[in-house]
Amino acid sequence: MPNTVKLHRVLRAPAEQVYRAFLDPDAMVKWIPPHGFTGNMHHQDACAGCCWHNWSKRKFRMDETLLT
Repeated sequence: MPNTVKLHRVLRAPAEQVYRAFLDPDAMVKWIPPHGFTGNMHHQDACAGCCWHNWSKRKFRMDETLLT
């Protein structure tokens, strides 16, 4: 699939806390940028098939399972 980025990250936190971090834009920008980077959230729709725009203003779709 062209223009696809898959990220894998091990989070040492309960699933409920990680899920809440995906729903809260302020929390998301604290942990989603790579180490040494900062970011801000321009737009977020937290539902399957919706999208979010990150600090680079690129559109990211939420089509797959985020937490397993």
